[in-house]
Amino acid sequence: MSPKYDQNLEKYLKEYQENPRSRIFAPLAEAYRKSGLIDEAIDICREGLEYHPNFTSGIVALARCYFDKALYTRCHKRTGKGRIRGP
Repeated sequence: MSPKYDQNLEKYLKEYQENPRSRIFAPLAEAYRKSGLIDEAIDICREGLEYHPNFTSGIVALARCYFDKALYTRCHKRTGKGRIRGP
């Protein structure tokens, strides 16, 4: 199964470029991941989580990337007990 291009990618990328500190990094990373650009998604997540370390959507996006790359230990470290906190 080949990766599918996410049509929202360009929209999210434009928003991210206009404001790299916004929370748009999470849907942008998901769009990259769904398009098969997992390394790019990881980079975006890491950058975004520097500004928003407790942003659940960003943590989940990064964990999904790690899961897709079969980096299960990293995935668990990001989402393990006590890591994701609600508002």
